[in-house]
Amino acid sequence: MNFSLMNSGRPFTDYKPSSMTNQHTKNTNSILTNNEYRKYLTENAVSIIGENSYNSYKLTPFTPEKHSYADYPTKKNYVFTNINDNHKPYEHEPSDLKDWLINREQLEQRKHTPLVDQYKLLSQYK
Repeated sequence: MNFSLMNSGRPFTDYKPSSMTNQHTKNTNSILTNNEYRKYLTENAVSIIGENSYNSYKLTPFTPEKHSYADYPTKKNYVFTNINDNHKPYEHEPSDLKDWLINREQLEQRKHTPLVDQYKLLSQYK
């Protein structure tokens, strides 16, 4: 199964109980009390976050180098005419989140039918 195509955090999830991780951290750093452990976590938060990110990248097909931001040339943005505009402009980047939001908006729009009187209806067919 290709985890990179999934919409959940399963590739990054560590199913090991947090108590085991806490105990391992306490043992490796010679921490005896909860107060010492709390102090250790607050003083080393940045390095712990970095280590956790690196470890999660190791477990997945992703690498930190692929997620670095690069300067891209600016391009003219395509402006969609309405929510039902399905035009895919040049360099369109598909996204499951964008598709989900657009589909939700399209379905929401179908709930509300516009009020059309006879004059407007007949004027469309002239």
